[in-house]
Amino acid sequence: MHAYLITGKSKQDRLRKAQEIIAQKGISETIFIIAVNKITIEQIRDLKTKLSYSPSDSKKGRAVVVEEANFLTQEAANAFLKTLEEPAGKTMFILTAPNADQVTETLCSRCEIIDLGTISDKLDIEQDVKTLDQLLSIKVSQRLEYLDQIKDSESANHLCQQLLFAAHQRLIAKPSLKSLRLAISIEKARQDIAVNVNTKLALVDMFLNFSP
Repeated sequence: MHAYLITGKSKQDRLRKAQEIIAQKGISETIFIIAVNKITIEQIRDLKTKLSYSPSDSKKGRAVVVEEANFLTQEAANAFLKTLEEPAGKTMFILTAPNADQVTETLCSRCEIIDLGTISDKLDIEQDVKTLDQLLSIKVSQRLEYLDQIKDSESANHLCQQLLFAAHQRLIAKPSLKSLRLAISIEKARQDIAVNVNTKLALVDMFLNFSP
């Protein structure tokens, strides 16, 4: 299957485009590779292990989304290149990055580049951080009430993307074990939603693990 590199606009726009492509292909199984400061060789090895198993739907295949591929370490990029060249089963790869120039040239050359154009990330960042701060500041019962606003898995996934981006900003600004655990709990919820775990249960579990 094909490989894409989505660049430009905001991180949220790039992820939305990735999801749009996945939806168009009718793929229900998606594996996410997330950068927490960097994407390591261990994450790529874990990906290879997951890809060694057959997709849940062998006809539709599966998708691998590498978020912010510019954070791949050189070692990880080299290992990922081999996976990209020799994918296991029917696997579509989607990489995202602010700019193609920030991604290893060998990876770029194997992808169809989709440039979304330029737009400031500032407003997106401010809104995402504000949403996360609000959820961290309220009681657990209030967070659970907030779930009433989430009507479907698409909305839940969008919320997780916002919160994960804000958590990354928090981690970069002030690295701590608490911030790392926060990012991990959000990513777990998003992964669960991606594989069709009950949306409300995934979000409840995430909110119960939140701490200021």
